[in-house]
Amino acid sequence: MFDEILQWFSSHLSNLTDALVYCAIAGVTLIGVFKCLIPLITTTHALRRAITRLQQDAGTRQGTPVWQEKRFMGNRLKNCWLRFLQNAEQLDRRGLPCNVEDYINDDTVIHGPGNAQLADLIPGLLTSLGILGTFMGMMDGLGGLDFSNADKIIEGIPTLLTGMQFAFGTSVAGVSCSICFNIINRILQGSSYRAIDDFVSNFTSLAMSRPLDNDVQLICQNQDSNHMLSTLTDTLPGQLAGAMEHSVRSAMQPVSQAMDNFLMGATRAQVDGVGRIVGSFVQQMNARAAALGMEQTAFRNACGLDAEGHLSTARDVAVMSRTILNTCPEVLHYTGIWTDTLRGGATQLVNTNKLLKRYNGITGLKTGTTSGAGVCISASATRDGLDLIAVVLGSLSSSERFTAATTLLDYGFAAYAAVPLPAMEDRPLLIKVKGSAEESVPLDYTALPETLLMPKESAAALTAQLDLPQELEAPVQLGQTVGTVRILSRETQLGEYEVRAAADAEKMDFGTAFGLLWDALTGCES
Repeated sequence: MFDEILQWFSSHLSNLTDALVYCAIAGVTLIGVFKCLIPLITTTHALRRAITRLQQDAGTRQGTPVWQEKRFMGNRLKNCWLRFLQNAEQLDRRGLPCNVEDYINDDTVIHGPGNAQLADLIPGLLTSLGILGTFMGMMDGLGGLDFSNADKIIEGIPTLLTGMQFAFGTSVAGVSCSICFNIINRILQGSSYRAIDDFVSNFTSLAMSRPLDNDVQLICQNQDSNHMLSTLTDTLPGQLAGAMEHSVRSAMQPVSQAMDNFLMGATRAQVDGVGRIVGSFVQQMNARAAALGMEQTAFRNACGLDAEGHLSTARDVAVMSRTILNTCPEVLHYTGIWTDTLRGGATQLVNTNKLLKRYNGITGLKTGTTSGAGVCISASATRDGLDLIAVVLGSLSSSERFTAATTLLDYGFAAYAAVPLPAMEDRPLLIKVKGSAEESVPLDYTALPETLLMPKESAAALTAQLDLPQELEAPVQLGQTVGTVRILSRETQLGEYEVRAAADAEKMDFGTAFGLLWDALTGCES
């Protein structure tokens, strides 16, 4: 009986293995569809539906705005929208605008409901299951071969072929499901990214002015109510004691006028002081810009908002960005932060540079938007030792600036490379000095860069030519240029860099010579 059971399991083991592997591939695929793909579809649909409702509501402008409804974003994004409405109400009472992008963004729409981490895991899991089935099929096929003689080997070939068929079938199924899932997921994520940008843009243009108007109305209503209460409180005692009030006012009028004059003078002095400080700072900004070679830049304020004559160019912004990265590289620590919180988690901060989540190698740097400049970005990225900066000005939307910056960076990384300078192993570290008590001075090669930016097609065959005299004539000063290094690509010179003296060498005079002679005769040092 036991032998019959073992024989049954042995004969059906291959079929059971086939079924288990295929079921596992199908199960993982279904999990990905229901946990990743469908949520992306529903959230994207909710965003598009919300945009349509915003546009329809903006055309009618009747009653309460539709975006104030709790179910405006649908069930899947309901919690995010409730947090926005609660925080928007609190901010409105303080007279401050609320940024909808802090609540409707990639983290809440894609990486939260879409289970982006699970979506990244599923393709690899499907491929692994396919490979596992391949090995199991091959083991099953090889296990059925008997190598004791040729006849048994021939008899076992059908079993081997069956196992190989199963092996390749699971591989094809796993890899096919992995590719299809990955493609569909990327398409849906891209659609979600665009839907987020479109929603934020439409909400800002169609609805943001309205809540602010409502805020003003709410504030005015509160002020009116307070004014009515204040009027009632002031009028009632005034009606009871009108004569006393008149006399008190007459007596206090000179004092009140003097106090007003004092406060007005103090306020004006404070404003003038702040104005002088800001004006001095703006002058320093313009002086620094001129020193950096920002020829088309003129600052009129320190805040960057639109003003008459406040201008710059993409080239100048790139020069400014390069200077920041070279002199203050620690800024990349802050520009690379995607999200953060304030007030113990009560306020969420989300970086407006969406390339941090979409572009390989992105490090920063700064986004900005004004009515005069349009939607702008200075984007910095690093790949394979090459640092690039892409500046986009005057875009019509946030998605347009990111697309343009991506195109510029892709072109830079595809066309250029950071090529190391050729080694100069025989370069001298010292140079002789004539007419000095110092026999030689050390040489400073720090002016040479570590790498050179070059087009990839001409990035080979770099050579370095050192032009250095045999000796120097005293005196020699620290930092003095004593030679040059020329970098060549074939016969084309790419750059010329200074070689400097790393120490002083004073000229020999009578007093110095006599002192050295005396030290030699006496055997001591002066």
